[in-house]
Amino acid sequence: RMVIAGGACEWVGKDHMARWIHSLGPRRKGPFVAQDFAAIPPGLLEAEIFGYEAGAFTGAHQAKVGLIPSAHGGTFYLDNVDSTPLEVQAKLLRILQGDAVRPLGGTAGGKLNVRFIASSQRDLKDLCASGEFRKDLYFRLSGICLVIPPLRERAEDIQLLVQHFRSQIRGGGPEFTPGAIDALKSNNWPGNVRELESVVRRLALT
Repeated sequence: RMVIAGGACEWVGKDHMARWIHSLGPRRKGPFVAQDFAAIPPGLLEAEIFGYEAGAFTGAHQAKVGLIPSAHGGTFYLDNVDSTPLEVQAKLLRILQGDAVRPLGGTAGGKLNVRFIASSQRDLKDLCASGEFRKDLYFRLSGICLVIPPLRERAEDIQLLVQHFRSQIRGGGPEFTPGAIDALKSNNWPGNVRELESVVRRLALT
């Protein structure tokens, strides 16, 4: 289990880091399931991540497998875990302690073999101190903690990131001269890695 923290940065490459970690280990042939917890309304989060049985609530006409069970044999990436409601945190803790995943409306569930990677934009220790995040869940998640600084503080990564983004573009786009790389390194990058990716893709279209 791992926590990737990005400080107060909007997007510093946590998703790329999580996918990279998944690709390196023995679980790389298994599924990589990612979910931004801040993107799901709190009332729907539990049903999305744990799944539900038909008839569990109004509108649940058929059963649905949750995001966590769908990651069996692979990795489940919890982006913005700091946005998790306390009642859902308690259920996540039980799963991390080895309990079976029980879908909403279900009486039984299966145990899973899943690696959890979580990311947070806020300091989870501060949230624990304020009572917004469970300390026991934090200690369960934080087997390994990685802090990713904003891009402006790691200019040495820019050339590697440019190469990575160019490799994802059909034809690779234009070559970046040493002078162009130096210009990119001198930028402040308020949008972090996402902004750099956008610049590389935009230049590929020119």
